[in-house]
Amino acid sequence: MLYFVRYCAVIAAIAAVSGCASRSVVYRLVPTDDGPVLVPPGVKNASVTARRVKLNDLSPGECPAAAQGVALRRQEKRLTLHVTQSALYMRPNGWLLGWAGDLEGSGCLPPGQGLTAAHLVAQALPSDVGREYALLNSATRTTGRVDLEPWSKLRVTTPIYREGAPARAKVTTDDPGVVEEAARGISITLTSSDFVGYEVAWYSLRPRPDGGARLDFDSSETHIGDQTTRLETSRQQLEFGPEPRYFRMLVLTRVSASDHDTAFLAGSTLAELEERTQAVEADPARCEGMVGCVAIDTRVALLPFVTIQANGEEILAPPGSTVGQALREAGETDLETITATLRVERDYAGQLTPVAAEAGRSGLLELNLLGGESISWQTKHGH
Repeated sequence: MLYFVRYCAVIAAIAAVSGCASRSVVYRLVPTDDGPVLVPPGVKNASVTARRVKLNDLSPGECPAAAQGVALRRQEKRLTLHVTQSALYMRPNGWLLGWAGDLEGSGCLPPGQGLTAAHLVAQALPSDVGREYALLNSATRTTGRVDLEPWSKLRVTTPIYREGAPARAKVTTDDPGVVEEAARGISITLTSSDFVGYEVAWYSLRPRPDGGARLDFDSSETHIGDQTTRLETSRQQLEFGPEPRYFRMLVLTRVSASDHDTAFLAGSTLAELEERTQAVEADPARCEGMVGCVAIDTRVALLPFVTIQANGEEILAPPGSTVGQALREAGETDLETITATLRVERDYAGQLTPVAAEAGRSGLLELNLLGGESISWQTKHGH
């Protein structure tokens, strides 16, 4: 069962969530001349262009009067944000993470609340079905960045070589074997003349009560010949201690034999994560020995997923997937039949909130997934 961390002591959207009010809230997917628009709870209709939202119970801090078009008003432990469509219009992918990082870095927001604020702003106003995801996530194919938020999983596949194999034994495309599809379309073949097997490890990112995520090692197993062995640890360690709450994969362009294809970064604030990211982008060799950075060998494949619940079962989907794409990933082929009874619940202010499909249920299939959604439909057996 999926458990959501409740942010009622931290987050309140004006006219929608008051403290921990029990009144029903709902998203509405409504038709417009420009296509379906997702109207958040507490918003009257798709034409609303401005809204005030609040963060409560914050530690003391000082804020500027505005941050990149979003007006701010700090009153003791409360921060009021005046969000407008014009402030969000034509922003680049992932813009809100940088915006929130600046507020954490300046002391306006305490560590961990930047991501909460970013989601609150992204959810404040009516938008097309993909804008919230775009505001919160960089364009991976052009930036190489993959930000891992709560309700993400990471699969780490590491080749195992015969004893005595050269330290830099390389996989080649000349050998048949296992091929993984990695970020930015990179294919990694896990076999060579020295290859004897591989290890698959899983990590989960779970929400922290004080904001952000924690990275947990879940499981690991080796596959050598026809033998599968479960392990208590992984060959590719991703351990950073309890402080980090933000995590990012950085896919690098390989320019020399000393470079690594991927860096895995962590930070206790968004500003710290960004500083480390920019340092490694400028010089990948700096990852070696840097606190909060793990250089991933070119032979190791890191694959991120978002997790959702589909009829009570956890399924995994690549970042940026829509509801329809996730269902296909799970093996569902008859989406037309599913759509007739499809129900989607997504996060709003830390709570699972249903989406009413006023634009037609087929529009639900186009919703981008952020992770943690619940999807259900009636099966042939009536469940």
